Amino acid sequence: MAQAVSKPGQSNEDGQRGTQLGPILCWAVVFADIGTSVYYVPGILYGNVGSLAGFFVFLTMAVFVLLTLKYAEVTHRFPQGGGVVTVAAQAMNHWVGALGGMCILVDYFLTAAISCLSGILYFSVVIPAMGPFALEITIGTLVLLGLLNCIGISASAKVSLVGATIAFLSDIALLVTIFTHLSFPAFLALFPSMFASHALTPIAILIGFAGSFLAFSGLESISQLSPVMKTPRKKVGGIA
Repeated sequence: MAQAVSKPGQSNEDGQRGTQLGPILCWAVVFADIGTSVYYVPGILYGNVGSLAGFFVFLTMAVFVLLTLKYAEVTHRFPQGGGVVTVAAQAMNHWVGALGGMCILVDYFLTAAISCLSGILYFSVVIPAMGPFALEITIGTLVLLGLLNCIGISASAKVSLVGATIAFLSDIALLVTIFTHLSFPAFLALFPSMFASHALTPIAILIGFAGSFLAFSGLESISQLSPVMKTPRKKVGGIA
């Protein structure tokens, strides 16, 4: 009697079919990181490079657009996930993959901690009583996020959808407010003023690029969603 031969990874996909994420939830997971990082990164940059902060965010955004196209391809080529670890290990060797994994792991911890702490500090402006307990509340929030991810990726993505939607609408409201109070010629005049008081030195470029990329580092998470992403992954990843 002939037996059906399952394709590699088919049983894993069938087992996770009930928890597969579509483009909306994939977008929510990624944007919940990227969309909130833009609130604290300019402040960090301004403290180091001054008025060049806007220039570096704009410069990194151009690189980010190119990376989004590549990550959509990564989700298609590496359905098992792994992101930079899998790509670097297969393209070069396992040591390079391990190094990339360690770097991205540090980035995950940093962005999560900074995002939580900055959010609590922002809330403390409205609710001053939170200020003295900012560290404790941040740790508690990180623990809750960890427990949420233990429940399952679907639950985490649905909660992220709420935060991502609020962040997205806030960004739109912010842009509308700015451009209704700032004329287009005045907006263009901001670019020369960026370089008026700060020189674009090699050290400033390194600091500015590294700091501004914190605002876009959450893009890596799209490749980690490959195992639970609805097919076709390339289309879902591209839409997300």
